Amino acid sequence: RLAAISHSPATVAFPSHASAPATVPFPTHAHAAAGASKTLADIEMEYILQVYAKNGHNKQATSLELGISLKTLYNKLHKYDEDMRHRAG
Repeated sequence: RLAAISHSPATVAFPSHASAPATVPFPTHAHAAAGASKTLADIEMEYILQVYAKNGHNKQATSLELGISLKTLYNKLHKYDEDMRHRAG
């Protein structure tokens, strides 16, 4: 049986090598309508870009905080850049 859905925002913790865990708001039932069109890839991109900006665009610090390899971060940032250029026309 499924548990009742909370009407307050939840927070999802992501792997972090920093002293404090990184968190990002995660939409719950009460907030689902506003973010219903976002895909998991969109949410991941937003989160990675937030952490990247927070770290002053330092790729090494960002990859460590996210718990991903530097190569993976480079690949994701490159894909995001290409996607944004493609959307801009």
